[in-house]
Amino acid sequence: MRVITFFSCFLLFLNSSISQNNFQVNIEGLAVGDSIRVILQKGVESQFQEWAINVNDEAVAVNFELGDGQWALFLDGTGYYYPSSQLIDVPDDTSATYTLVPAEGEDYSYTWQDDDSYVGHATQVYINEPTEIVVLNSTVPVPDDYSSIKLRNEYGVVLSDEEESWSMTIVIGYIKCLNHFLLTHLVRVMRLILSQEKI
Repeated sequence: MRVITFFSCFLLFLNSSISQNNFQVNIEGLAVGDSIRVILQKGVESQFQEWAINVNDEAVAVNFELGDGQWALFLDGTGYYYPSSQLIDVPDDTSATYTLVPAEGEDYSYTWQDDDSYVGHATQVYINEPTEIVVLNSTVPVPDDYSSIKLRNEYGVVLSDEEESWSMTIVIGYIKCLNHFLLTHLVRVMRLILSQEKI
């Protein structure tokens, strides 16, 4: 009899310490016939995932039974833009809503990589068209290599490949020259400010 009482108390304690809480994830903006994976992860010990599928243009919701604690909630799918992962605190949080924005008519790239975090790393980007600049009612195509973009973004210098292509050696030389020029003059200006004298 004592063993049964002890065992019953143990089960009651175990049941109360491993309480499960209902958590609902609502997905808005999912087109009919589309699906997206909803993933909840707590540290390295627990991960649950369900597919949210819009079958007949109704509200899409996925339910999970979660233990108490902090969980990472994130989505994984293509064809939509959506917020990145968020932390939820169970039992304080009982639901979350994600609004998806379709990436229709846009060129885009989606990649997911496993990394050292619990949730991995998802990246979505627009694939930009080459930049064109209008100068005196004439459109000038701009090179899209790294060095030319760096020159344009950091120094406001635009190289045009309209008549002749710029070699990478010359572009890198311009960047080094501008860095040296700006650094030299910045040091002079800083000396002037610090010493409050003309140099």
